Amino acid sequence: MLPRRPRARGLLVLLTAALLATACKRQEEPAPAPPEDEPASTPDGPPADKDVMTYVSGAEHGGAAAPDEDGEDDEAAGEASDEAGAEAADDEVQLEEREAKISTAEEARQLAETAAGEALGYDTSTKVSPALTPTWPPEDLRLIYLVYPMIPVESSMKVKVGRPIRVTVNLEDGGVTTKKKLRESKVLKTLDLKRDSSVVRHNLATAEQALIDVLLRKRSVARSYRLLDGYREWFNENLEFMTDFSHRHPKAMKWFKDPTPSKSMP
Repeated sequence: MLPRRPRARGLLVLLTAALLATACKRQEEPAPAPPEDEPASTPDGPPADKDVMTYVSGAEHGGAAAPDEDGEDDEAAGEASDEAGAEAADDEVQLEEREAKISTAEEARQLAETAAGEALGYDTSTKVSPALTPTWPPEDLRLIYLVYPMIPVESSMKVKVGRPIRVTVNLEDGGVTTKKKLRESKVLKTLDLKRDSSVVRHNLATAEQALIDVLLRKRSVARSYRLLDGYREWFNENLEFMTDFSHRHPKAMKWFKDPTPSKSMP
């Protein structure tokens, strides 16, 4: 019987030729074009504000604008940044600082609490309001504090709110006056006994100092927007007192709820 090697070699040659032909055909076919980039979809508008008492921070209220994520560092971008900075410097409000004997929120509050103790008795439990102004825009450098006697209700964790007094602290000369005959509150009757958290107290102290800096023209309202947010936090924790403040000083409270700049107080 003849050997089968020549036939096997013929099959191998045919198979090799077929593979080479297939490879050549693939090389001749054009490569598929890459898919075109689809434009990024943009929302129809900004999301609706769900919380009307939440402050917006950022460039709109004097904060720094967000940095460019692309990180471009070419000459044109540098020139545009310099021009924007120059325009911002030109538009910045120039404030003339006012002199005052009292310039810190801590000192003003201490004067108010001492006067309240003298008027109501140091043994009387009280609730002292944040530092407020009688109206807005302010007519002078006076701060007012509404001080409420808090009378414990027996066998309960509640207190009865008494008729408040008003303590006025004049930042300019340090004078303090007290008015005792204020009308009774329509909303403050009997409340649960509670204490503000340390965070709320700390943020309120920051906001009160920002208010004094605004009154003394050390800072503009626009640059103090986020610092004044401590008032909103205190109001949210003490809604009944906020309502009573609004009944007594509506113009001032309208601004404290949303401290926006104006022509007289930029």
